[in-house]
Amino acid sequence: MEERIIKAGWVQKRSAYLKQWRRRWLVMRETSLCTYKTKDISQKSTMNLSISEITEAIPSVLEIEKDFCFKIICNEEYYMTVDSDKELCLWLNLINHIRMGRNISLFDAPHFSRESKAMSDESLITSFSHTKSLINQREELLLSNLLNIYETYKVKAEDEHKILTESLTSEMENCRIVAESLSSDSSVLHKIQQIQRLTRERQNFRPFDNINESKLKISLDPEIVPKIIRPNIKVSLKSPSEITVRRTAITRALKWRYTGNRIDALSFSINQEIMLIGIGICSPYKQGGQICVKEFKILCGISTNSHVVYRHNDNVIIKFNPEDSVHRITIEKSLLIKSNTKYTVFLNIEGSHTYKCVDCYPQIEGQVVWKFFNTTFIQSHQTNRCDITCGPIADFHYIIS
Repeated sequence: MEERIIKAGWVQKRSAYLKQWRRRWLVMRETSLCTYKTKDISQKSTMNLSISEITEAIPSVLEIEKDFCFKIICNEEYYMTVDSDKELCLWLNLINHIRMGRNISLFDAPHFSRESKAMSDESLITSFSHTKSLINQREELLLSNLLNIYETYKVKAEDEHKILTESLTSEMENCRIVAESLSSDSSVLHKIQQIQRLTRERQNFRPFDNINESKLKISLDPEIVPKIIRPNIKVSLKSPSEITVRRTAITRALKWRYTGNRIDALSFSINQEIMLIGIGICSPYKQGGQICVKEFKILCGISTNSHVVYRHNDNVIIKFNPEDSVHRITIEKSLLIKSNTKYTVFLNIEGSHTYKCVDCYPQIEGQVVWKFFNTTFIQSHQTNRCDITCGPIADFHYIIS
């Protein structure tokens, strides 16, 4: 007696070796699942699986990236696609019902409720196609947003490059004018006046952080300084041996979210003795902003609980400065820093949002080699914003002892 057919229909079946999709007539019986080239099931089948040997029948829309695709596992994997979610659910439910030992009769009129039940279980399966569509839409949106962001960044970068190029050109012209004036045979007083007049006429460029200061080094007799400089000009004679290291190449500090009362600490060591004479702290970035350094001390050790070797006597008020993002705090009495010994700069700061240095160097090599370390905090000091990669501690001013 010929075994009765439970369901039959057209599918696209992927070949086992060439992986090509071919149209096949899929026939499901109570004990077998077969495919034929035509509806004539008297011909030899192209696939004949025993229902009892099928271990799994599941959707594979995301795996194969074809709509309404499902996979049958029976020693090997067989992939097929149908025309709709409805057909996908019906085939999967029928195959799984029978392979799990449940009796399924023909879906004629008396048994329509049983067929409807098998078709209604679409909560998980139908979501695959919808999820794939949502993923594709989201991918297109993200790519579009990324392209817009890139174009915006490109325009801003080109504008910034133009500004920097113009500023650099102006600075180079200033240097040329100063060099020509210094090479003349005029008196020292006449040279200074000429340089002041020429550079003042050209100071119409927009300054930026890396080139924001023109420096002139000349040798003068101290007795003639009051004669050539007006009394209302403040003169600061810097020690010729003073050296400054900034622990980042990005001198234009970036905004960050920290404000209020916080503790900043950074540990360091050097390879030879120096006299530390000051440090540089990032200043507020908004006009009218102000911070107060309530406590500034140098510790011998890598912990915030280490021995204090220097303590600043007074609070330090740092206000917004449009000309510079880093404020220098001068140590009241230069401090001897010994080689190959770890020290910690400890700051208790209160006030506005400040700039910060980013992408800092863990080591700076030069006449003196500086190495920076993350400070170990005691429990009551867990409010640190500063580490070897970023933070408000920017500069170290020193002289070689």
